[in-house]
Amino acid sequence: MNCYTTCVKKATIIIVVFLLLLGGRYYFVYKNILGSDIPFSSQKVSFEGFVDEDPNVRDTNQRIIVTVTSNESSIRGKRVVFSVPKFPVYQYGTKLQVSGNLEQPKNFTTEKGEFNYRAYLAAKDIMYVINRPKVLYIGDEGGNLVVRKLLACKKLFVRNLELVLGEPHASLASGLLVGEKHSLSSELLDEFRRVGLTHIIVLSGYNIAIVVQTIGSMLVWLPRRIRIILSAVSVVLFCVLVGGGATVIRSMIMALIALFGEYIKKDYSPLRALLIAGYVMVFHTPLIALYDPSFQLSFIATLGLILLGKPLEKRCTWLPEKYGVRTLVSSTCATQIAVSPLILYLSGSISVGGIIVNFLVLPTVPVTMLSVFLTGITGFISYWLSYMWGIVSHLFLQYELFMVRWWAGFSWMAVEQSVSFEVTLVWYALYIVVLIIAFYKKQKTPADQVSSVNT
Repeated sequence: MNCYTTCVKKATIIIVVFLLLLGGRYYFVYKNILGSDIPFSSQKVSFEGFVDEDPNVRDTNQRIIVTVTSNESSIRGKRVVFSVPKFPVYQYGTKLQVSGNLEQPKNFTTEKGEFNYRAYLAAKDIMYVINRPKVLYIGDEGGNLVVRKLLACKKLFVRNLELVLGEPHASLASGLLVGEKHSLSSELLDEFRRVGLTHIIVLSGYNIAIVVQTIGSMLVWLPRRIRIILSAVSVVLFCVLVGGGATVIRSMIMALIALFGEYIKKDYSPLRALLIAGYVMVFHTPLIALYDPSFQLSFIATLGLILLGKPLEKRCTWLPEKYGVRTLVSSTCATQIAVSPLILYLSGSISVGGIIVNFLVLPTVPVTMLSVFLTGITGFISYWLSYMWGIVSHLFLQYELFMVRWWAGFSWMAVEQSVSFEVTLVWYALYIVVLIIAFYKKQKTPADQVSSVNT
């Protein structure tokens, strides 16, 4: 019991300190950002800036985020979001002259109540919106040079895939490897949601983990320290290449912690790494804890995998260990159990048969990513060499698309059920209670058990 008491005391102190720091940080961020008046609200402005992220290209338009660079503007250095027609397509670093009404983001009402759109954008460091702006192209030399070159390489890589694979295979391949899924139709995206496989096309932690392992395997012939340093640099560059979303940043921090632990020859604790990553991200941008669904889902899914993966695997003795079947099923169940309440709250629907589809599709993802990488990279050398690898990639991609479309056709695959915020909190509170009880039983020593029997 001494060990249990010590652990509880340490955990309590850490949690209290964390909440105090986070609460103070959140208060000042909320007060300074959301509680202040935005200058030039609903007033005509004109400024120069550069596209700060790859545009989110949709069916009829593209959503662009611009960082203001005009010296005379009072919003210099701030980020502004607006939508323009789908063509011409802009890219990171494109310099633009923008004119229009600068406005404060307005909250709107959904079936679940008021959606705090202002806080949602603030979590992404976006304070302003412009409706129906006039945009004039200036040039392509804005932003960070390294980021611009990396994203240009990504565009060429995706273009190689499009030339060889065609649609929708090229879009699925781009989503698997570099997080580019904009060309996937809304119908196909809905089918991925129905079968619970959207995490493979939005570059989740699962995809990042495969990339990290692959990089390590490719550099295994180098001396240990050089290999670790190059792996860390490669991970950072890859995360810049695919865009620094919450899921990507969380995975990157955990990967860097693991590599640092290997460098100094210390054991790696996934739970500790996750908590550090979460703390760093939330302390830097407190609003993501409440207003960034991608961060919430990524953090909770990883936490569920860490806490429930091994216990479930030990209880699934009826499943074979061969080919990692038991590990795959237990890991999928662990993440589904963890994120189900949040998914129901956010979307009002959940894939009840997602475990089956994940079991059938996930084993093919690593080899698909490898073949897609070889398809795209050989496209810089020879079209026909890329085409040969494209045949392999096409077979795996066709299998994954077939499984998604076939299983999505079953009416029972997804259940529509809206859950309130209060119910979600109670649901997770019950999870916490169960985990505490399980932890207590695990920490209970044999001597304690004998004592309780004698009494």
